[in-house]
Amino acid sequence: RTFNIQSVNRLVFQQDTLPNVPGMYTLEASGQGCVYVQTVLRYNILPPTNMKTFSLSVEIGKARCEQPTSPRSLTLTIHTSYVGSRSSSNMAIVEVKMLSGFSPMEGTNQLLLQQPLVKKVEFGTDTLNIYLDELIKNTQTYTFTISQSVLVTNLKPATIKVYDYYLPDEQATIQYSDPCE
Repeated sequence: RTFNIQSVNRLVFQQDTLPNVPGMYTLEASGQGCVYVQTVLRYNILPPTNMKTFSLSVEIGKARCEQPTSPRSLTLTIHTSYVGSRSSSNMAIVEVKMLSGFSPMEGTNQLLLQQPLVKKVEFGTDTLNIYLDELIKNTQTYTFTISQSVLVTNLKPATIKVYDYYLPDEQATIQYSDPCE
């Protein structure tokens, strides 16, 4: 494919899709002036296989899917426990990646801080981290609501991961999806 850049179209965005990825491609430029070239590769990484150290599952409450153009809320109920060889884990973190366009409802931090074993709750750009003193053999349940602030179509699944803070290889990861997609 050839792009001709001249003074009349110098500010026009031009793009092309590469037919084979991965593949070998060459870029050649000639003439005078300044040109900006960018490549973007988008992909999803599957979660790693889980060690048998933590049990992890999620339930998604009923969603109102009748109006796909209206923002909605989803209630997540996370069940987790320690199933490793010790009596309990070290400090553990439950890391909840948000679905695109979603974020925890206001008051989620305070709600989670009232739950057993929760010491700290942080929300970053797209991740809610729940810090637990430890995880024990008994299943712990954490419920909160996420709400959609930006409508995004063709949502990809997001992940929930629980891991031992001091032994991060001891972890479990699952995916969850918007039930309306």
